[in-house]
This record gives sequence, structure tokens and C-alpha cells, in this order.
Amino acid sequence: MAMTSSNGSGGVSSEINVTPLIDVLLVLLIIFMVLHAVGNSLEYKINQDVVSKDALSARLAEIYANRAERVMFIKGDDDVSYSQVAEVIDMGHSAGVDHVALLTPKVAAGL
Repeated sequence: MAMTSSNGSGGVSSEINVTPLIDVLLVLLIIFMVLHAVGNSLEYKINQDVVSKDALSARLAEIYANRAERVMFIKGDDDVSYSQVAEVIDMGHSAGVDHVALLTPKVAAGL
């Protein structure tokens, strides 16, 4: 919350600075990757678009090529092993991602 003084009358006015909140919201909307177990194979998604594992690195590089904020959010299915998630994290780092966040069920639910 930002505190600013008014036009010289000596009163204090409080205003919420929403710019950082909007930035976070935009980053959340940009990349939301889901690894979903389908039988014995995995389904990789960027937002709602299914991407093959072979095309994932190239697609991530394309997405992050011109971004100032290089943050990637990953949500893995319960049946996905950590090594499979770590492989996607490595692909993200190779594509220029600076920060990786893992979304847990509590975080995804907003708790």
C-alpha cells in the first residue's frame, strides 16, 4: 500500500499501488505449464495447448525470447515423478528462464 500526501493541505491519502499485482497476474497468464500422466506417457501443456516433448524446448525458447520477466510456473500431475519435472525445469533454463515456480495443489487452489 502506498501512502501519498495530498495537494499540500496536510492530509494523508492512502492508495493501493496495483501495478505489481497486475505484473504478477500477467506473468501467471503467460505461462502455466501442466504435466499430465496419460497412461504410460506424459502430456505436456503450455497454457491449454498440448506440446510434444520434442517441440517443448523450441516452444519455450520462442516464448521467452523477447520477455523481460522470464518466470515459468510448473504444475505436475500427482503421478509424475520429480525427475520428469526436473527435466522440464532444465528445458526452461536452456530456453532462458530465470525463475521457476512449482505450483502445489494448495497454491493452485489459492490457499
